Amino acid sequence: MHLNSNYARLLAAMLLNRFESKNELITVVASMACMAHCLLLPLLVVILPSVSRMFHNPILEWSLLLSSITCGAIIIKRGYCQHKKAHSLYIFGFGTALWLLHTLMHDASWVLSTSMLGLGAVFVGISYFVNHKLLHCCQGHH
Repeated sequence: MHLNSNYARLLAAMLLNRFESKNELITVVASMACMAHCLLLPLLVVILPSVSRMFHNPILEWSLLLSSITCGAIIIKRGYCQHKKAHSLYIFGFGTALWLLHTLMHDASWVLSTSMLGLGAVFVGISYFVNHKLLHCCQGHH
């Protein structure tokens, strides 16, 4: 246990020496977490509702959908408040509309329903990417 805490301190010291300040380190870690979230969330959104079909649990599917839309909307809104460009809002809105259509079309063919879910995830992922790019292109202007 003592060895692990020393290793953690050494690793933290190495990281801090690499960056000018703790704020810069926090920014890099947050950016990496955001990137992982942006890459993994659309995949999870495609996979989890498909898996939930095996359990026939509409509460689980709606809960996943609404929590994904809520979290995504918070991310996109925060970005919009900084860069003031609506591109990512529109793309996110289109992707979430496809998600909602997927969920509402439970009687439609599996291929159509799953296609809407997958396309929605792609558009939401693109909106995260666009939002992230807009944040970084506008950082020097503030």
